[in-house]
Amino acid sequence: MKNVPPNSHLQFGFLISVETLRADKSNGYMFNTWQVRNFETYAELESPYARTAVEKKFPAFIRKYSKRETSVQLFLQPLTEIHLRSQIWREIATNNEIRYVWLFSSIALVLLLVACINYVNLTTARSAA
Repeated sequence: MKNVPPNSHLQFGFLISVETLRADKSNGYMFNTWQVRNFETYAELESPYARTAVEKKFPAFIRKYSKRETSVQLFLQPLTEIHLRSQIWREIATNNEIRYVWLFSSIALVLLLVACINYVNLTTARSAA
């Protein structure tokens, strides 16, 4: 992975393969339970419409590979939604929220409107004098 942009949520100091982690027996706990959330998985789907079809298969997948009852839920999230629309607990990087973009844009629009009204008011007062 060359030249990762600084505004990417994928910031890392090093990369290591899962098989290397698995070879170290002290990391065995990571592979024996669904409750460990140390890994992020990225997948490229053939089409955006395949998302719902893949998500429907997740419960059966969890039942098949989980050794005991678990509350784990898997889902897919488009990469383009991670920065402003992610509500995932313990996300890789600190994310912003789209509501703050709307809030500050609204404040800027109100300030611009006040400035325009002020300009028209001063111009009108100056032309009357």
